[in-house]
Amino acid sequence: MKDVPELGSSIKIGWSFSQIDFDRFAKLSGDNNPIHVDPVFSSQTHFGRPVAHGMLLFGVLSGQLHRALQPDSLVVAQEMMFTAPTYADESLMISLELESVDQPPQLAIVKTVFENGDGSFGLLGQAAVCGQLTSIAKGTMAALPWVSETSSSESVTSEAIRYKGMALGQTAENKRAFSAADLVEYADLTGDQNPLFTDVAAAQEKGLANIMIPLPLLCGLFSGLLGTHLPGRGTNWLKLNVALTRPAFVDEEITAVVKIVRLRPEKDLVNLKTLCIDQNGDSVCVGEALVLTRDVLES
Repeated sequence: MKDVPELGSSIKIGWSFSQIDFDRFAKLSGDNNPIHVDPVFSSQTHFGRPVAHGMLLFGVLSGQLHRALQPDSLVVAQEMMFTAPTYADESLMISLELESVDQPPQLAIVKTVFENGDGSFGLLGQAAVCGQLTSIAKGTMAALPWVSETSSSESVTSEAIRYKGMALGQTAENKRAFSAADLVEYADLTGDQNPLFTDVAAAQEKGLANIMIPLPLLCGLFSGLLGTHLPGRGTNWLKLNVALTRPAFVDEEITAVVKIVRLRPEKDLVNLKTLCIDQNGDSVCVGEALVLTRDVLES
């Protein structure tokens, strides 16, 4: 990364969403969870009306992080907590604060905040932004210290084996190949104009085989599974820790998998391991999710 801001420096950016944005992201990601797109369904939940996709917030953050740390920067990991719902037609504020920079591997840790109009936080977390694109191009991200293929949640004892039709160890998966047109739509919707996602020549100049699928869009595959299959319609995402392990490319089939590793019926909480695999069987991103199932009906 060039011209990295000073440690402790921060920037703030105003933002807002419309219901059309929610609908567009649902179509792009496949996450048709009715809490995002169905006013009637969402009015009967604790939200009261449609709320933004967590991965839509992540996508906007990814774009702003690239702008702040460009030109050679890519979000490769993100810790996220969704502490309050983000609604359409509200004045929002994005805050980014540089916390540390390691040289090498040119890794910046940035505090990320999406503040809602009422002062609550739609997203709180930390992003790892990498400028050493040779590591990414060679598929050696798994060797970097913030990436782990092992979910710590699997070592935690589950409070139940079955709950609301779900079972410990249960999995769901989806297969998807993103097109170049999908990535153009993603860039337009989120403002994430990183050329690694839209410019083949720029991607190849950095040693990549083709344009990459952004990490927020890969995570959108998890979001679609969580919100429509497991746990199902009405699922509310509370936390996600996710990391890129190698690049995933346009027009290549990706398999997204979610696996239940803990059930907590007394709190309506479910922990899941998340994984994306490319067409060669290699993992491209790994993570852990915590979701609230208060509004999920038993199947």
